[in-house]
Amino acid sequence: MSKLKQIVVYTGLVLLTLWPLFHIGLVKRYDVNAWKLAGWGMYSVPQIPADVRILCHTPDDVGTYPLRTIRPELEPALLEFRLARLGLGALVEPDRLARALLDYYPAIDGVSVVVVQPVLNRRTGMIEDKSTTYDYYK
Repeated sequence: MSKLKQIVVYTGLVLLTLWPLFHIGLVKRYDVNAWKLAGWGMYSVPQIPADVRILCHTPDDVGTYPLRTIRPELEPALLEFRLARLGLGALVEPDRLARALLDYYPAIDGVSVVVVQPVLNRRTGMIEDKSTTYDYYK
C-alpha cells in the first residue's frame, strides 16, 4: 500500500473513531437527535417530534392570543421547521416560520413560537417537556 493510501486509511479510521464523541457533544449541547447525523446512539433515546405553539401579539385590546389553527398556506413552513427541528434540535430556530406568519397576518405586531420538546430524563427514565420560546416582532 502506498504512503498516500495509508494516510487516507488512517485518517478515515481516526475520524470514524472520534465521530461518536463529537456527536455525543452535539446531542448534549444542542439537543441534536441521536438518530441523525450518523449517530451511534440511535436506540438510546426515543425520537419524539416537538410540539409547536404560536402566540400572536397585537397592539389593540386583544393583546396576546394563541393561534389555534394554521392556514394551509402556512403549513409548509411549519412542517419544514418541525422536520428540521426533529433532526437538528436547537441548531434550528423558527426564523422562516415566524417571517411567514408575520407576512401573512398584517394585523399582528409579533409572534412567539413556543417549541415544546419531549425529552428523556436519563436519571428518572421519564419523558419530560422542555420548552423554548422564540420571540419575533415586525
